[in-house]
Amino acid sequence: MKRSVKSAIPLILVCVMMASPGRPNAETEKVPCIVSFDFETAEFYGWESYPYAQDIGWDPRFLCLEEPTHPGSRFSLARMMEPNDVMGTYVGFTRQIDMWTSKDTRWKCLVYLTADRRPPQLELSICLLDGRRYLRIIGSPEVNRWLELDLPLGDFTANGRPLEAGQRIQAVTIKAEYPRTNDFISYTIHLDDFSLSGERPRRLLTVEPASTVLDQLNSVYLHRHYFFGDPLTLTVKPEGEDDLTRVVCDVLSPEGKAVVSRARLVRSGAVWKADKVYTFSSKDPSGAWRVNFTGLNPQGLEVKWGFSFLMPGKRLAAGVHPRLFFTAAELKKRLATQTAPEKQLLENALRGQTAWRTTDIDAIEEFRPGLFNGYTAMGPYSVDPGLGWRMPMTRLCNVIQSGAWQYALAGDEGAGLKAKAALLKLCSFGYWTGEGWYRINNHVHFPLGYVAAPAGLGYDLLYPLLTEQERQTVREAIVEKALKTTYRDLVEMNRMPSNLTNHIAVTVFGTSIAAAAIYGDEAANPSVEPWLSGILAKMKAFIDRTYYPDGGYGEPMSYQDMATRDLVQALDVLSRNFGVDYASTTSLKDTYLYPLYATYTNGVLPDFGDVSPRYDLAGSTFTWLSFRLKNPWTFDFVKDRGEPGREGVLGWLWYPKGVTPKSRTELVPSRHFPVKGNMVMRSGWEDAGSILAFRCGPNSNHYHNDQGTFFLFTNGNELLSDAGHGSSYYTNLYYPCYYTQGIGHNTMLVDGIAESQWPADYENGVVALRNYPKITSSFAGWTADEVEGDLTCVFRNLITGYRRSLLFLKPDILFLYDKVRSDQPHSYSWLFHAEHTNGKSSITYDHGDLRIDRPRARLDMKVLAPEIASSRLRTSDRDESFITLTSHDGLKDTEFLAVLRPAATSGPTDPAKKMEAELLQPAGWIGARIKEDNRTTLAMFRSGAPAGKTTVGGCATDADRFAVETAPDGTARSLFLRGTQFDGMGVSVRSSNQASLSVSFADDLAQVEAETAGTTLTLRLPEKPEEIDLNGSPASGWTYDQDSQELRLCIPEGHCQLTIK
Repeated sequence: MKRSVKSAIPLILVCVMMASPGRPNAETEKVPCIVSFDFETAEFYGWESYPYAQDIGWDPRFLCLEEPTHPGSRFSLARMMEPNDVMGTYVGFTRQIDMWTSKDTRWKCLVYLTADRRPPQLELSICLLDGRRYLRIIGSPEVNRWLELDLPLGDFTANGRPLEAGQRIQAVTIKAEYPRTNDFISYTIHLDDFSLSGERPRRLLTVEPASTVLDQLNSVYLHRHYFFGDPLTLTVKPEGEDDLTRVVCDVLSPEGKAVVSRARLVRSGAVWKADKVYTFSSKDPSGAWRVNFTGLNPQGLEVKWGFSFLMPGKRLAAGVHPRLFFTAAELKKRLATQTAPEKQLLENALRGQTAWRTTDIDAIEEFRPGLFNGYTAMGPYSVDPGLGWRMPMTRLCNVIQSGAWQYALAGDEGAGLKAKAALLKLCSFGYWTGEGWYRINNHVHFPLGYVAAPAGLGYDLLYPLLTEQERQTVREAIVEKALKTTYRDLVEMNRMPSNLTNHIAVTVFGTSIAAAAIYGDEAANPSVEPWLSGILAKMKAFIDRTYYPDGGYGEPMSYQDMATRDLVQALDVLSRNFGVDYASTTSLKDTYLYPLYATYTNGVLPDFGDVSPRYDLAGSTFTWLSFRLKNPWTFDFVKDRGEPGREGVLGWLWYPKGVTPKSRTELVPSRHFPVKGNMVMRSGWEDAGSILAFRCGPNSNHYHNDQGTFFLFTNGNELLSDAGHGSSYYTNLYYPCYYTQGIGHNTMLVDGIAESQWPADYENGVVALRNYPKITSSFAGWTADEVEGDLTCVFRNLITGYRRSLLFLKPDILFLYDKVRSDQPHSYSWLFHAEHTNGKSSITYDHGDLRIDRPRARLDMKVLAPEIASSRLRTSDRDESFITLTSHDGLKDTEFLAVLRPAATSGPTDPAKKMEAELLQPAGWIGARIKEDNRTTLAMFRSGAPAGKTTVGGCATDADRFAVETAPDGTARSLFLRGTQFDGMGVSVRSSNQASLSVSFADDLAQVEAETAGTTLTLRLPEKPEEIDLNGSPASGWTYDQDSQELRLCIPEGHCQLTIK
């Protein structure tokens, strides 16, 4: 519906405090503002579904619809959900909006709920940047009619307190939840004419040069670029009446260094001018610079605003090509000075470039569907849409790339001419994204990146073969079919605003390369703005959001590989041509860490969600990190790749030199990834060993409702797997009801409900929307690992508490402990999945003894608690099965305890090792004693005993959990402890602060690993040590008391390793 409030391009009004520091504690002037969205163009305007979609890159149930619409409106935003069973569903929206509340703040919108029943409530929320969330609950809202909402600020409350003026908003949400549903119909929420009033900081606007404000991407940039020798001159004016008494500016280099500080601008009529405040020289770094302005009004309030701009350094002259990956001079030198291995690598790479020889481009025609040809078809007989609109362009792009490389690197003009013909034919196509996507106003789909990049590469390498008219044709195609569409969709509309999808990476990789290829060649717009900087802003938002600082990534690893192997090509081009460094300055530089820890040497890895359980450790990502960042850990895999040229021409371009490899075997083999919410636990680095991966963290793109699940691999075989990685996605009718739900994973179900879990929130930067499970404790060591996570929040309010723990006593004893609380009676079921062996289920179960036999590994599991009332073994739609172990009904609280022993085997006929397991349940504790031929292991978990020192199993301790392994003669071999003290079984250890400790004894050697915030450790030893090493260096300041036989020393914060001889 049309309203008086403007919303043609969304005013998200993010307050980017991008100016110079100004005066300490100075207040910023604010002005009234209204953000509004009427969806009349059938675009999303930065909205997304909430709770977030399982795949935000392709969400066909989030769209703009023509019906129902409010009178006078053409479209409304809609989110549809189709329940899989009667257990309920939810529908809703969210949008990030950065502004301040004022006394006049009002929330207005139209909401329409399509349903067969009223939801108990419609929940509206305003999420503040400080993490508080204020709600307005509308009880039992009417359905199948438009609800007109007009709500003042005070209607939103948190803990009974109304929302006040002067609070900074970060996001809003709208959600209706249906506890029970009819699974034969869909439930839809519609939104129209949304507006929110408040305040935002007053701004300074550029008069010359032109600029663009992208509040939704926290980016404001100049259209002009600067080069060596250029003076920096700008003219600005404040919003509204010019009442400023002073304006100063700072100029910052890409490293954030101020090269100009508080330079005064001169008032000239109605504008302020910064005249030649800085002149760029060859001593300056190229890249993304900033100029920040600070004005002062008569009331002493500051007006602060800033702009980024590119300073590529040396001017890229029009018509000078190649330039993307090398110049003509650089290529000539490289070919002349390459080593014999490099030469062989290049020959092998060019030998693989055959598409230009084998493809009949005259037979390729643009695909023009009569109906929408996207991923709408569902079910086992649906048609692969890639055979339609993607395939003709893919074939042409293969010809372009192979022929262009052959021409540029081998001088084959025939290959170049064939590539040129393919390039011009590609440019004649009407669409580079499937025509059907335009019809629903999604202007781009990720395969566009795989079209734009070859087009840019072809333009760059084939430039000498193109006439001026042909060059113009290619440039126009790149601008109209790639840059403008991407800019509109991903930048102006900020589609996929959580920025957690590889779709963004692939799209911006290709379009940024295409923009760099034509940069400077179009006289009317040599800087290719505003598209270039807008695409870079979206790229940076994706990198900042999806590449986690812990070395993890916000999607499964197969998508990390897809995104990164493409993205690094663009990063190489951007660094070479513009000095833009999104590699060493972002968390992308650490993205190798998760696959480094989680993989076997052949790339097999346990991973969650929609995955292929393999990662290419010698692929483009590790090759580029070795080349660009001289990473020794990735180079250790790249240096020995068995098939030279496997990475094609890029493998030759990125041939690493001057890197000394480091083996990951130097590292502790396990690691907690706190932002990703995963724990990787390894018995060691050997390929015959075990890898366990545990999931307990934020939801994200392509993940499932599987919090608390874990994978277990031994000897390269999956022992405990899940349904997810075998899915054929949206064409599989089991996908929404099995593959993505708790029942398809190694989780707990409540009352047998397949969808016992809601999806958790994303970690997308919205501080108030972090309702996701969290790992509350972890320890990663050489001899023991331990992890505990709180999973309560995703269990649909069915339970009041749920913690899952895994304790790994290396190399082969695992304890799985669940503690569940509820205020209502339930039955509880524990699920375990395994791949088939020789076409049959690999799972057998008999009275608490579960076994999984795989070709090269075996798992024996003893289920000790609770009493299992029933078990059921089922096979899914592919070669995997799962067993459900269900408790008695009527339980409120329960505990699950199982002992798992994985083992490498040479086959299913290998005899199993004998293992006896005894359940121990002294008051307030639960645990087990495991007896084997050569050892006894005692593990205990505090389940209800009051905090503090107590005696259990003959041991005095204040630990929350502990485990002791003893030899047949009763001598202690190792101890794990989470607490501060333990005394028993010949071991005495104390810590002045809370700690996780692993202690092992062998001959005259004691080894201690500690995870603490800093502590004083006391350890009883029969003799004074001769030598103590702390983290590889001699320890100092330690004492030994002969009378008490106690060693005392201080241990610093973090993970520490002690070797005591």
